[in-house]
Amino acid sequence: MKAKLFIVLAILLLSGKIVFPQVTIGTGTSTGNYPFTANWGYVRSASVYTAAEIGNYGSIQSLAWYVGTASAGSIPIKIYLKTTTASTITASTWATMISGATLVYDGTASFGSTGWKTIDITDFNYCVDN
Repeated sequence: MKAKLFIVLAILLLSGKIVFPQVTIGTGTSTGNYPFTANWGYVRSASVYTAAEIGNYGSIQSLAWYVGTASAGSIPIKIYLKTTTASTITASTWATMISGATLVYDGTASFGSTGWKTIDITDFNYCVDN
């Protein structure tokens, strides 16, 4: 029985047909200008999400944020992703922060209305060893 399960799993993995569920982190009750604001020409922000929050493996294909206040115009955005063993963010330079990260989005976005804003990114596959 184990051999059959392994073969099916291997075929599914090779075919790329495994679909991972949507993951929502947080309750949506926090507010702030980050990560998207253009008040000073540019803003850099970073977040850490743990394996307990997103799971130990998967493929991230899009990211979404809730826009509470609409604003006119579009702003340039770069989104980087990487895996880390850190559970908190420590003071660091931006160069150190994005070192080893993958640029998954480089474009513009507009936030002309409130609600969820989804940004499709270059697929980012990750796996966290236990």
